[in-house]
Amino acid sequence: MPVFNRQNLSQPEKSVPLSAPASVLLCLVLSLFQPVSAKEFSGAEHNTITITLTISNDTETNVSFYSDLLQQALLLAGYQVKVNFIGNLSYLRQIQYLQQGKIDLIWRLRTRERDEKLTRVDVGLTHGMIGQRIFLIPKGDQGRFARINNLAEFKNRKLTGGFGERWFDIEIWKYNQLPYVEIPGENRKIYPMLASKRRNIDYLSRGINEIVSEAQRFPDLEIETNLLFCYRLDMYFYLGPSATRYHRILTESLQQAEKHGLIKALIHKHWGNVEQILQLNKRQKIELQLPPGA
Repeated sequence: MPVFNRQNLSQPEKSVPLSAPASVLLCLVLSLFQPVSAKEFSGAEHNTITITLTISNDTETNVSFYSDLLQQALLLAGYQVKVNFIGNLSYLRQIQYLQQGKIDLIWRLRTRERDEKLTRVDVGLTHGMIGQRIFLIPKGDQGRFARINNLAEFKNRKLTGGFGERWFDIEIWKYNQLPYVEIPGENRKIYPMLASKRRNIDYLSRGINEIVSEAQRFPDLEIETNLLFCYRLDMYFYLGPSATRYHRILTESLQQAEKHGLIKALIHKHWGNVEQILQLNKRQKIELQLPPGA
């Protein structure tokens, strides 16, 4: 079983070299930007429209990928783009600001509750990577996760996951009868709690697009090497009331981005070949069932 260390992992803030086709695609996208006078959406031709959006610059949620995708997709579709960042907001504060119109969009797992309260842009953003889950664990705890081949054997180990307040993973763990602890407050405090081994938390479930950079940020934790938990969900942009007028524009722009390979190119640019880095093909794959209506 491979051992991961900080030196072996790709740097989270550095771009991974693109293949030739991907590089050409991004150059073409960037060449679309032509300076014109800014106008709010009014139904005019694309090259006279500037889309202005405000988002949270939360470094805990891979903001660089999502903001890059947002801007590049709109540019590819022929729009001018201005993105304003208002600073770091906690997971729950982002929802409050979105509903109050202080920010225009967030990115979250698709859930029925969010679909009822917010406006979802119906194009998946990570090709399902966020639903492929690997554990961050305290350094030296790999033996507790070894020789597990299925969900029943995992349950027999009585290992407890830690989750942030109101994470949708909680509903999935609950439905699959897996023990967990919900930790209120700031998400960032979960990591030192896990490393301390004193809070009845054995692991933190992270998407394969998140875990490499997080393992580097928290040297007292390491990437578990045996298991790959999976559920069929993806990340989507959700719009608040201040940005619902852009729903059609964003939907069509992201559909074009998917069709022309832009999403795939940006995934590689920001996260690299995580399938190889994390050796997904050597892991025990365990499918989790989604709650009814999820």
